[in-house]
Amino acid sequence: MRTRRQDRVPSASSFLIALSFTVVFFTSPLRAQGPRIPGLYVPPVSSYITNPSETVVSLQFSSAPLDTVQSQLNAARAANPYSPIVLTLTGTYWVRTAPLSLPSGTSLVLYGTIAAFPGATATSLISISGQTEVAVSGGILEGNFADLAGIDAEASTKINIDAVTI
Repeated sequence: MRTRRQDRVPSASSFLIALSFTVVFFTSPLRAQGPRIPGLYVPPVSSYITNPSETVVSLQFSSAPLDTVQSQLNAARAANPYSPIVLTLTGTYWVRTAPLSLPSGTSLVLYGTIAAFPGATATSLISISGQTEVAVSGGILEGNFADLAGIDAEASTKINIDAVTI
């Protein structure tokens, strides 16, 4: 005598395993890295330069100590007090005792990482204090378990932070 094959009903445990896989797979965190690889960043159609007579000052660093970057940024601001500055950093920059301080009218485009050096005493990785029209775009700010902030913006206005992973 032949027996009929009974239709197999999925067990509750196989259903839960499939559901767990779906939840984990489709809700895994994605890192917002912004303009991480040179060439992938597309500037917005409307620039923040509002006056046609303004000339952009471009500073680009691929490997330099952070204090060198800071001193050249300060010199560029002193030489061009009203010009917008675009500071482009690629690579890794280490913060030890002082954060990268961004003056007014500066746009930081980060294709790399600003990280706290082990034993860092700085209060933040990036400081924006008493400034206006400052932008930070892309990159990774890595605290390395130090007691500091990623970005410290105090008494400042018109600050734009976009696609930064902290």
